[in-house]
Amino acid sequence: DVTYGGDDFGDWKCAPQGVLQGNASGPAVWSALSSIIFDILHKRGFGNEFCSALSKELFVIVGYSYVDDCDLFQSGEDPDEVLASMQRLINSWGSLMEVTGGALRPDKSWWYLVKYQWERGTWKAADAGSDKELTATGPDGITQNLRHLDVTESAEMLGVWMSPSGDRSKLISHLKRQ
Repeated sequence: DVTYGGDDFGDWKCAPQGVLQGNASGPAVWSALSSIIFDILHKRGFGNEFCSALSKELFVIVGYSYVDDCDLFQSGEDPDEVLASMQRLINSWGSLMEVTGGALRPDKSWWYLVKYQWERGTWKAADAGSDKELTATGPDGITQNLRHLDVTESAEMLGVWMSPSGDRSKLISHLKRQ
């Protein structure tokens, strides 16, 4: 009963495009597409420099993704500057998703703002953003606040439960249920 193509697009705002959910080539297509998007974001000045512990080589990363999951991150000294940079990154990512026919899902998104404090010879993650906001525009064109999580709160990212604080209790309980 449902057609794809022709002159009648029904309730579609634009002509349908992409490989659609469940297509076996979806991960490969998304890998190719997201690589181009990450390259564009890097050229726009987004990225975090890391030095490899073994090779001592410097590499730059904006984020990582697999299928429809994506993690973006920014780093810096000043939490307000990091937050402003992250908002620009979210806006850029959202506009690039729109070009592909996709959209961000604010209802499935969250964020952390982490500051590290030196305590008794060890770095500890602390929250730096409970009074701050990040927004994203969803597929309906409405801009919404994204859910802020405390650094101790675990969330499922790319199929793995983790938190910036390193707390593994949610991951362990999830694995025990499997």
